[in-house]
Amino acid sequence: MSDDLRRRLAEIGLEQLTEIFAANDIDLDILPDLSDEDLKELGLSLGHRRAIVARDCRAIEGTIAADR
Repeated sequence: MSDDLRRRLAEIGLEQLTEIFAANDIDLDILPDLSDEDLKELGLSLGHRRAIVARDCRAIEGTIAADR
């Protein structure tokens, strides 16, 4: 697992998910492509799934704003 993903998880208070993602070969390139169903299958709670989705939305918004 990359240090970037570990850091991103820590930023949103989900560092406890590090091992789940590492065991499933998930990195920052794959994470944005995971569906809610994928995250659920990994055993993530609804709250953790929503936190990850919210982080992805904020990242997308930041990219759009920077392009303007």
